[in-house]
Amino acid sequence: MLERAKQKLAAGEMVRVIVYGDSISESHTPTCGNYHGGAGSHDAWYGKVLERLLAERFGEGKFFVQSFGVGGHNSYEGCGRVNYLGLYFPDVVLVSFGANDAGWHVIPPEATHTALTRLVECVRWQYKSDVVMVGMGGWNPRHPAGWRHPEETLAAVRRVAAEVGAPYANVRDAILQATGNGERWTDFHNGLEDCHPNDAGHAVWAKTIFECIVDSLTR
Repeated sequence: MLERAKQKLAAGEMVRVIVYGDSISESHTPTCGNYHGGAGSHDAWYGKVLERLLAERFGEGKFFVQSFGVGGHNSYEGCGRVNYLGLYFPDVVLVSFGANDAGWHVIPPEATHTALTRLVECVRWQYKSDVVMVGMGGWNPRHPAGWRHPEETLAAVRRVAAEVGAPYANVRDAILQATGNGERWTDFHNGLEDCHPNDAGHAVWAKTIFECIVDSLTR
């Protein structure tokens, strides 16, 4: 399902991976300054951790991971900047939205489904890029204050992945497993009600996406 990435690897060319999402996907972007998605540094941000994991698996310099995240964006707002994605020359796009759809700039789950479907269509048509859908880490089940229909929003993200035939990185299940269903939430996040991962949480995100990519590339 990651045919462009497979072709570039076979040709000995570098694969450019673009993390297209919200604040957790931000790091070293013009709009975010010295913010790294909740991690303490750019090197601890999940995109750079993912880049190192891919280098260990496929060889140094085979993958380059870059942020295209904007804090606060829901799926519709993210879809609105798809025309700027071409500046990054994407080979693989990690589509990572949903948290703001259900927790900040709230929109109905069906709107999330519509926006993400359109986003994937545009990415594939305009840039001929591979797509990986990344499920949100989401809310602390023990402190869910402030969230609206998060389960339904997450289901909409999963549904888009199934309908468009894109690999799905199940970050939600990985985070719940790591935190003991929220019991150790602050070991992996920056507060009891915060969805932004700390360094340990970003490592969980990176490992989950890495395993999803490797599974797709080695089938």
